[in-house]
Amino acid sequence: MNMTKLTFNRKPMPIFAEYRPLYKVSQLLMVLMISSRGGKSSIVRLHLFNWALKNDKRQEALLSASKTGTLDIDVWGLDPSLNAAIQFAVAEMLVTRNSSGITLESKGKDFLSDVLKNELMLEDKNYLEKVGKKITESMILKVSESWG
Repeated sequence: MNMTKLTFNRKPMPIFAEYRPLYKVSQLLMVLMISSRGGKSSIVRLHLFNWALKNDKRQEALLSASKTGTLDIDVWGLDPSLNAAIQFAVAEMLVTRNSSGITLESKGKDFLSDVLKNELMLEDKNYLEKVGKKITESMILKVSESWG
């Protein structure tokens, strides 16, 4: 009996920027620094920002909510790549995890300062500055209570 031998060659595969760990970590730190009170946020709120940053229509919805004070988004996606970025950021001591969510640490502020100094991710930065700190935890809680 003659057997055929199969071989596999691993080839580099491009990864979209939004799924690269450093990109996600930088986005996470930006949300904490620019759009969160005291550099703190619940994980559900971080997922909302992550979801919104993925396309213009979602960004408009979140920006509108920041202006009206009412979050008219019923549900948003929970992204495993954000969870991985949070784990990475915790391991690198850029953020800490606690019972109420995630807190930005001084090492994270320094890292983000380098990102911004090099004028990276300016679109995200400018958008988050427009939204400001107006998406509150109480707004998130009000929507998430309807999920149950």
